[in-house]
Amino acid sequence: MSKNIKCAECRFPQAVTSKRKKKMQEYKCGNDRSEYHKSTLNVSRSGVMLDYIAWSGCGHGERLVVV
Repeated sequence: MSKNIKCAECRFPQAVTSKRKKKMQEYKCGNDRSEYHKSTLNVSRSGVMLDYIAWSGCGHGERLVVV
């Protein structure tokens, strides 16, 4: 397990339909061991909702395997 895995490259983020902005896709951490568990991962430090996952990841991330 590498601590360099970003949230965008991890297997745990889950797409959720945002109630605030129905056109915006919301991504939350689904790893219950992570300090980011249930956190919205596509929000900037200033609170702006982004189209992509911007968080830097945690020490419990696992690489996403695309088959």
